[in-house]
Amino acid sequence: MVTPYLIALFTSTSAVCVTGLVVVDTLTYWSPFGQAVILALIQIGGLGFMTSSTILLLLIGRRLSLRERVLLRESHGLTTLGGIMRLTRRVLLVTAIIEGVASLILIVRFSVDFPLHWALWIGTFHAVSAFNNAGFDLIGGFRSVTVYNRDPLVLLTIAASIILGGLSFTVILDLTRQRSFRSLLLDSKMVLVTVLGLLAGGTLLLLVIEYNNSSTLGPMDLPAKLLNAFFSATTPRTAGTIASTWAR
Repeated sequence: MVTPYLIALFTSTSAVCVTGLVVVDTLTYWSPFGQAVILALIQIGGLGFMTSSTILLLLIGRRLSLRERVLLRESHGLTTLGGIMRLTRRVLLVTAIIEGVASLILIVRFSVDFPLHWALWIGTFHAVSAFNNAGFDLIGGFRSVTVYNRDPLVLLTIAASIILGGLSFTVILDLTRQRSFRSLLLDSKMVLVTVLGLLAGGTLLLLVIEYNNSSTLGPMDLPAKLLNAFFSATTPRTAGTIASTWAR
């Protein structure tokens, strides 16, 4: 069956723009090759066009022009051209480390439920999707991660990846360089305080509002209520359709 052009266009646009909107079920509609293409587009979109282009140029051994360095500087929000290439390498390293650790955790967990080859694929897919805040999933049936709404390992791994991916590389690199909160850049402090405030406030608000709702948190015990309230406070910021955990 040939995929209609509009479906292919919409899905590829959603993937590269990391919105998480889908018109067909990612698991059942797309072949393994199609899922791999979606994953590649998510990674390119998450890194940003200029960063992805720079990495490609580095791989083929080509030097960046002054114009390309200026564009790359602006994409990272920097004020000088110095250290642009070093920063790009660090961005790639941070991405590889975070996605690698998240993939390993999810692969180990999914290997309990699925054959190893499938656990490897969906563990990697969900780690990349979460870190890049893309919202795509391979659970199937438009269920997002609802089947794991009582699994702390899956939800906390995905939530941590989403949070780290949403902080920006500048903040993450600043955190790796400094040993105390006081030493961080002002922008990093503002981002961290805002994110922590939104997560804490959102978790508490959802917990209070949905505590006895039989369609959401009501049937869960207290630890599961806290887990799902936190996860649901984390994902609406940027993580798309992967946010849903409450359907039973």
